[in-house]
Amino acid sequence: TIFNGVEQYAKKTPKSSFGIDTNSTAGNYVSKMNISDMASVLAHYGNIDYILFDACFMQSVEVAYELRNTTKCIMASPAEIPQNGAPYHIILPALFEQNFNPDNVISQYNSYYANQSPPDQSGVLISAIDTRQLESFADATATVIKNHDIESIDYSSLVNYYHFLEWGYSMPDMYDMKSVMMNLLTESEYTYWEREFLKLIISSYSYESWYSALSNHSIFGGEYIPLDESQFGGINMFMPLYKYNYYSFNNEYYTTEWGKLMKEKKAFR
Repeated sequence: TIFNGVEQYAKKTPKSSFGIDTNSTAGNYVSKMNISDMASVLAHYGNIDYILFDACFMQSVEVAYELRNTTKCIMASPAEIPQNGAPYHIILPALFEQNFNPDNVISQYNSYYANQSPPDQSGVLISAIDTRQLESFADATATVIKNHDIESIDYSSLVNYYHFLEWGYSMPDMYDMKSVMMNLLTESEYTYWEREFLKLIISSYSYESWYSALSNHSIFGGEYIPLDESQFGGINMFMPLYKYNYYSFNNEYYTTEWGKLMKEKKAFR
């Protein structure tokens, strides 16, 4: 289980960081961990059974692909999680089951918060993925995306877990992968892609709305955001759009293992 705050765009590029340790005396940032470094460290322990990210936004296809050779399963949220994090007093037995079943963990995680008082009662958007399916899933994704101009769809109608410019400039939009594909692909292409997607997703849980503390540029404010559950896939993705050309996001994206693969396969025009 990996718990910490996330320097949010870090998960999109190995050159940035997961988590920040502070010097309690000086108040300075003193330690950060790159996702690529995390993968290198975890590789020494063999292919571990699972990673539970008890942190916001970490169920990302870019993160998952970076860690694909270190763990069989990743459990995480594509969006923000409640500030108290996972309810370990509920999910701990499931984490140590001899015949581990990730669905037991994330279903309990989600249902615990679904029964809480505001602002946590909306439940947690969460999923578990089988990283062993990522290679074939990546091939399928590149195959169908390259048939389309990614600038051609209305991104304002998609499920999005962070709204670039509206909420701040530090992170790009984080679109739900299923939502993107439903709106970008033809029916036959989507059917082909969905077959691979369903192999990747072990299980996922959503709610009719989710609570964001980052909206309105305020970590002290926040709001409930309606969710179109028909477009919820449980994993977010970055799209290298023109609007990011004046920022570092597109260049950083192509330093990730996923981004390198998409470039190699000429997935984006």
